[in-house]
Amino acid sequence: MTRGKLLKAIMSIQSAHQHKAINFLGLDPHSQEAYEALSSEGLVRPARNSPPMIYGLSIVDFDLPSFTLVLCINETCDYLKLLIHDLGLQLKTSAVCTQVRCIRHGPWTLHHALLRKHWSLEHIINNIGVCNPMAKTVTPKVASLVNTKNVNTGYLSNEK
Repeated sequence: MTRGKLLKAIMSIQSAHQHKAINFLGLDPHSQEAYEALSSEGLVRPARNSPPMIYGLSIVDFDLPSFTLVLCINETCDYLKLLIHDLGLQLKTSAVCTQVRCIRHGPWTLHHALLRKHWSLEHIINNIGVCNPMAKTVTPKVASLVNTKNVNTGYLSNEK
């Protein structure tokens, strides 16, 4: 397996999920509305419950036999394990997920998580005060496309 073969496989998966997202929204893939949804800045996702979709998939580290992927996904770890297994089958090898680390859930990042030593009433109340306004940006008013560009999480500015 080479980095190029892995990149080709994940680009194929991401493309298929992008088409699935457009079809799920009921948009014509060749329409102006679909073009604007795909070309907008920020994460565009269905605002209502949807089948598993991958919004972003990239290789961060490639040092065989291990590699690291970053996924932006609307599903659970079970689907992620199945995706990694299918990726191995597509590359005619085996792939096993050895570690999963959730660094973002909606607008909440690791910066909003409380360490175990901060599990006290005072810290929990302060954290609710910080996180509660962010919950309003997640709940869509209309079940259609939601652009999360305006949600200020600080996540992208701190990561390299």
